[in-house]
Amino acid sequence: MPTLQALTPTQGQGSFAAVADAIQYAPSAAIAVSSAANALTIPQLAIDGAVAAAAGTITVNVTNATAGKYDRAQLVVARYGEIVDAVALDPAMLSGTSGSVTMPNLPAGTTATPDKAAFYYGFVRVWKSTNHGVRVHVLPITTYADFRTSNAATWSVMLP
Repeated sequence: MPTLQALTPTQGQGSFAAVADAIQYAPSAAIAVSSAANALTIPQLAIDGAVAAAAGTITVNVTNATAGKYDRAQLVVARYGEIVDAVALDPAMLSGTSGSVTMPNLPAGTTATPDKAAFYYGFVRVWKSTNHGVRVHVLPITTYADFRTSNAATWSVMLP
């Protein structure tokens, strides 16, 4: 039968360490977190070169049908039901008629070293921050980024 004892964490009372990790990325260094912290900043994860052969980039061309209808938007890239990364769309893109955003640092394969897990899909979430209680609109992107043997893709999305 185990014997339990009370110990103070090595980070101190009310503190702990956080590590960011994801499939095909190298874990981040431990980041100290305290009860006094209001935010946690985790650096961008590096692709694990032992698992993924290359880094891929998705470029998304955004056309805005109704400039100013939304003031917040976010591109979300996922694979196998897991969000890989998200990036905010530039506010100028939402007030104008078009623009583009890129999502770098995605695990990818090459023809010499295919990556069977490097198949991505995405969507854009849009909303008006002043309309509290109005739901976020999710706009699916109907094409996929197949990075099993390549490392670049371009998507297009039309904001309503």
